[in-house]
Amino acid sequence: MKRRVRLPGRTGASLSIFLTLVCGSRSFARSQPVQDDLTALHSAVEMYRRTTGEFPSVADGLNSLVERPRNLETGKEWERIMDRLPRDPWGRNYVYVLNDQIPPQFGVYSEGEDGLSASFGNDPDDFNTWSSPRGNNKVRPAEMMLGLGVGMVGGLLIGFYSGARMIRRRYRTICLSNDPSR
Repeated sequence: MKRRVRLPGRTGASLSIFLTLVCGSRSFARSQPVQDDLTALHSAVEMYRRTTGEFPSVADGLNSLVERPRNLETGKEWERIMDRLPRDPWGRNYVYVLNDQIPPQFGVYSEGEDGLSASFGNDPDDFNTWSSPRGNNKVRPAEMMLGLGVGMVGGLLIGFYSGARMIRRRYRTICLSNDPSR
């Protein structure tokens, strides 16, 4: 009867791939809701502009999408665009800015995990509507490389460990089968 021989690295390689995907997707899991919210808020502000003929003021900000702004002229048309404003994954409000240097003259950003932004949405951990494909900051390369590195190192360690155990077991089997005292 033929015995099936398992390759020592197969388990480790599988675990390496798994850990790479899990660790690398952790930062993606946090950034995806932010990207979705930013896209929705960007579209809602554009709809507000088409309805009223102007962007919301900085004073009224994103609340203009939920309730009629106080400084909007009395006869001007307004409609509620969102039932409520979303919060970022860290529980904070998104920030609205008007700026002529941002392509559509306005932007929305999240201050990221630390809740601080020294550069009005341009910090490395901030997500905004004016970087990358409109409104979608991707997972940053450093975060992805960290996730890949952790996953690969973990997988390699597990692979080496399982391979060493398998070789030790196989060695014992060979030694015991060749032992004349048995």
